[in-house]
Amino acid sequence: MVLYSITFNVEKGIEKEWLHYIKEAYIPLVLKTGHFKESKVLRLLNEELATEGITYSLQYLTDSVPVLTDFRLNYEAALEENLYKKFAGNFVFFKTWLEEV
Repeated sequence: MVLYSITFNVEKGIEKEWLHYIKEAYIPLVLKTGHFKESKVLRLLNEELATEGITYSLQYLTDSVPVLTDFRLNYEAALEENLYKKFAGNFVFFKTWLEEV
């Protein structure tokens, strides 16, 4: 199993709108691609580790790196473009791939 984690730091002023969009639009579109078995949205509780904003982790579980790579090559850019259009300049993120051992 491979976990694909995208960690976002979101400005406080747009947090509710951003979270609603992520849960109601973004994640359903990601799951609709068929590349992931499940997803989770987690919020960082110890915010003193974040410099500004509110930190969230979107986590997706998939079978293999090739499946994740296919998603990234064929779907991810268009999905991220929608995020940038809607919330430009109000968030930053980084991605990690983790393998179950």
